[in-house]
Amino acid sequence: MLLWSAVVIIFCVTVTLNAESVSAEGVTVVEDEYGTLDKQIVKRYTFSNANNMTAKIITYGGRISVIRVPDVHGEVQDVVLGFDNFEGYLQQNDPYFGAVLGRVANRIGGAKFTLNGVQYNVTPNMGPNQLHGGLRGFDKVVWDSYLHNKKLTLSYVSVDGEEGFPGTVLTQVTYELTPENELIFKVKATTTKPTPINIANHAYFNLAGQASGSDGLFQHVVYINADQYTVTNNQSIPTGELASVADTDLDFRTPRQVGPLIQKRGGYDNNYCINIDRYSNPVLVSRVVHPESGRYLEIYSDQPGVQFYTGNNLPQAGSDDLIGKGRVNYHQYGSFSLETQNYPDAVNHVGVRILFNAFFLHKHHKVYIHKIRSLMEIKVISISCQMSLDQKRVISFACQGKPYKMSVKSFTSYNFRVVHPESGRYLEIYSDQPGVQFYTGNNLPQAGSDDLIGKGRVNYHQYGSFSLETQNYPDAVNHPNFPSSILNPGTIYSHITIYKFGTTGEK
Repeated sequence: MLLWSAVVIIFCVTVTLNAESVSAEGVTVVEDEYGTLDKQIVKRYTFSNANNMTAKIITYGGRISVIRVPDVHGEVQDVVLGFDNFEGYLQQNDPYFGAVLGRVANRIGGAKFTLNGVQYNVTPNMGPNQLHGGLRGFDKVVWDSYLHNKKLTLSYVSVDGEEGFPGTVLTQVTYELTPENELIFKVKATTTKPTPINIANHAYFNLAGQASGSDGLFQHVVYINADQYTVTNNQSIPTGELASVADTDLDFRTPRQVGPLIQKRGGYDNNYCINIDRYSNPVLVSRVVHPESGRYLEIYSDQPGVQFYTGNNLPQAGSDDLIGKGRVNYHQYGSFSLETQNYPDAVNHVGVRILFNAFFLHKHHKVYIHKIRSLMEIKVISISCQMSLDQKRVISFACQGKPYKMSVKSFTSYNFRVVHPESGRYLEIYSDQPGVQFYTGNNLPQAGSDDLIGKGRVNYHQYGSFSLETQNYPDAVNHPNFPSSILNPGTIYSHITIYKFGTTGEK
């Protein structure tokens, strides 16, 4: 199984002095030190381009800490909540500002699930339930960083048993700002054992500016492309029921101003079941407009759900318990989040599974694009693919809902064919690799030796076997004219080889 989805953000520029800078095609990335945690250096990366857009990423939690964009009048403001310094993100009341959420974003009911007949108890951190990966989820670790060709790749290894989850998972998050004002956010993950996974980002937006509070948020107009939502109990754990949004305050199929609704019902913390269009993928998930500034946010995704959250659990108005950027007191209903993801507690509901099998690859790729009407936009794009190989050696792909198949013949014939005429047996090898090493056991013991005893007490000797090792060229790392063998963070190595056995008498 292979999943893929996407995120792009548009920003303006902040210059950091005394720091390393990398520039490519009008895009500049500045690296500096942001803090230290347990002797690990926390780095900050400032992306900027020629369009007066800026994004800042910190390696603690893989967080988006700043997004600065102009409004319709050219006034630049930061439109995500966060803190001025690293110490702010270490506070116990940090509400996951801008963080990567994992291993499982959102909730796991009862902090437990059963997989392949085994019950796993994960760390509870929201009463008896788990939220956003537990006490020390992906949001609270320092990620390794690698900057290359204006792409920032953050890597984290979640070990087997961490927070109670099975399997060791390598997760990589890549950020890239393009000259077209897109900050691309990609997530990939692999595991050694079947495990649930649901990785998301928890940026808190306010398109009126991060300091504008509920007065600014209440002006926003929201559209969500969903006919249904997941019904929850009094602990916000899904019951398994999918209910219609029709004739409820959850119906945003026609754009509605959120202020009057929040004042009537309280805030939102609901997972919407996105309407799937088999002829269009990704589909529009949501559109949020702040009419006064002209900024709007559009989100496109192939993920089945989106969590619409209006900062309900932030401190009440008048409190100074959560001080953010510029010494602003952040309060309830002063921001919104749209977290594209699988349904909450999906691992405990048959039919909405998020099981992640051993050696399979998970990708989540979002695109946020801020835009002032026709000048700025935010888009979240997600694409999904699956691949399998059946017993007839047919490789099947399903990308964006469209199936594709190719047989071994789709490779350029076979790379090698070996026949033993007396027995009639043959071996054909098909591969996507550029080279094959043909080896005839030259280094095995000489004839007459009993230094290497194999199956059935047979003495194995030189020239008694052959190998066909499909691979890149030997020593390719030292030869620039050979196919590259360098694997960079954020890229994936794959190798397909098919061994086909038969007899010459077969039809």
